[in-house]
Amino acid sequence: LFTSVKRMTIVTPSQWLAGIVRKSFLNKYEVQVIPNGIDLNVFKPTPSDFRERHGIEEKKIVLAVSNVWTEKKGFGDVCKLSNMLDQSQFQVVMVGLTEKQIECVPENILPIQRTSTVEELVRVYSASDIFVNPSYEETMGMVTAEALACGLPCFVYDQTAVPEVVDMKNGKIFRAGDIESICKAIANKEYMNLTGMRQRAFSFEKKKVYGKYLDLYNSIIRNRQDVE
Repeated sequence: LFTSVKRMTIVTPSQWLAGIVRKSFLNKYEVQVIPNGIDLNVFKPTPSDFRERHGIEEKKIVLAVSNVWTEKKGFGDVCKLSNMLDQSQFQVVMVGLTEKQIECVPENILPIQRTSTVEELVRVYSASDIFVNPSYEETMGMVTAEALACGLPCFVYDQTAVPEVVDMKNGKIFRAGDIESICKAIANKEYMNLTGMRQRAFSFEKKKVYGKYLDLYNSIIRNRQDVE
């Protein structure tokens, strides 16, 4: 059924996924890369009382966010990181946990269930100092793009599509599972030397992304043989 389509253009949100498609039974079709878009009018540095509400005004916040936390998303790695960091200086915050997972995480982690609104999530991003995405599998890495838009430097693994979201100015890429190197980089506050996070996020601005889809649709229509 999939390969019976006479003319088809496949769009993926990352170069990594495009490469996977080209190795699949869909390899006879054209593949284009258009990242998922975010609203930079919503995801932006925003005043927040998150630190005050949780009594962590004096600590640096290391943030990790996932829609669903699993081992493939780096759940265990964040837990390990929290135990390795100096708890007098750093506070690890995990957003997106279930009630059962909250019971399992180390006590030194500040656990947050899935936020009820996007605005609430933006305030958590904005209150933080660094974003860590230890995911082993991502088709793009939307939470990393959201963190960049809120001005956060990002530490990510070198797996699947996540490294495409950051560059060497606004993030650092680590070998998957290398918690020790991430811990050392955070302890040395290497994230403070990173810049241009907001500028990088403009690559994922939703209107820019929608424009690429419109260009693609127009191109396909112009090249159709059955349209006058």
